[in-house]
Amino acid sequence: MPKADIPSGWKPSTNTLRTLAESRDPDICFLVEIDDWWAETLKPIAGRYPHLTVLPQDNGYGLWFGTRLPIDFCVVRRLARPEIPSLKASLRLPDGEPFQFFGLHPEPPGPIQDTEDRDAELLIVAREMRDEPKPSIVAGDLNDVAWSRTNASFQRTSRALDPRRGRGFFATFHADYRLARWPLDHLFHTHEFATETLGILPHIGSDHLPVFARLCSIEKSA
Repeated sequence: MPKADIPSGWKPSTNTLRTLAESRDPDICFLVEIDDWWAETLKPIAGRYPHLTVLPQDNGYGLWFGTRLPIDFCVVRRLARPEIPSLKASLRLPDGEPFQFFGLHPEPPGPIQDTEDRDAELLIVAREMRDEPKPSIVAGDLNDVAWSRTNASFQRTSRALDPRRGRGFFATFHADYRLARWPLDHLFHTHEFATETLGILPHIGSDHLPVFARLCSIEKSA
């Protein structure tokens, strides 16, 4: 989930991102802060995914979602504010079992912006996960640290698991400062999944480090 944060007048090379996409070859690729420039330069990666949703925006909230898994639907939603999109998709595992994927990038708190919109968006998704019988995965830059009350409330309501537990800190922001990083990029999943691999990938020129995870479906007991 690399974050494509582009300072004005400067664009990083996408070679590293393309190399990562080719070497890791994820079944699901979710990117945030996508603008028109990123949408154009990511076309070589886009060709790897038969199901693609690209929503470039110049306000830092554009989304890019690609998957090769069978898909029933994918919708872009605006849960808290009209200029801040999120994504919900219904996908299927190779064996045909359905699951939900939520891609999020809520607005961060700031000097004149409290956490109300961010918390409301996370609560909506948490309740959907709780009430929907399908297994679920949530991923994105949640603009919140792993130990916050909001994070704990999200997990409690959604009944989701945090694969970082027992594995490490996984700080992703700021990518340029090794000694001053925070875990702002998150992955949660319901108990129908288990985490096989979780890691932070090399710097790609973004201010966030990308995250890679390999999940496996847990067979239902008879």
